[in-house]
Amino acid sequence: MSTFLMFSVLALYAMRRQYWWAAGLCGALAIATRQAGILLALAFVVEYLRRCDRRPRAFRINALRC
Repeated sequence: MSTFLMFSVLALYAMRRQYWWAAGLCGALAIATRQAGILLALAFVVEYLRRCDRRPRAFRINALRC
């Protein structure tokens, strides 16, 4: 199993469980292994919007509060 795939899956799993720090760390490690890991940023945004119900007042700079 490639390290990129492992860190990407772990980042997605952590996002779904709302472990934002772990997701960020795994995402950073995925980016460090391959440049395509930057696309995980889109997954972070989509998951954050999904968790906040897409309400403008629910948007926060600090994703840990959502």
